[in-house]
Amino acid sequence: MSGWRVKVRKLLKIVLIFGCIFSLICISGCNKLTSFGHDKQIKENIDNSLKVYPTKDLEDFYDIEGDRNNDFDKNDKGMWIFHSAMKKKKKGILKSEGAILYLDRNKRQAEGYYYIEDIKGHGETDEKHYPIKLKKIN
Repeated sequence: MSGWRVKVRKLLKIVLIFGCIFSLICISGCNKLTSFGHDKQIKENIDNSLKVYPTKDLEDFYDIEGDRNNDFDKNDKGMWIFHSAMKKKKKGILKSEGAILYLDRNKRQAEGYYYIEDIKGHGETDEKHYPIKLKKIN
């Protein structure tokens, strides 16, 4: 009689292990199916956002439609801020160069500055700003 109980316990363990493996496969498989559509949508949104780059003319950004919410008037196109920077370390000094451009889409004007910043450590920084203004060329 004890041999019969041992066989039943082994069979029960095997069934339990296969049941767990089967349920894990089902759960992970269902997750793959639902996340595939979401991943595809995210990729399409990123592609749509980046399709304007690189641009030859900054004035193209005046007419691009951005995301809207209820806080803004329909005719308010808003302001876009472009920030690009590059950092490199040379002889213990971190040098940062970049540009910030404020693009007012309502007034069709763009102003900003180019900056060079040397970070020497211990809170010591040397920073220079050079103004940038986008002028319309006829």
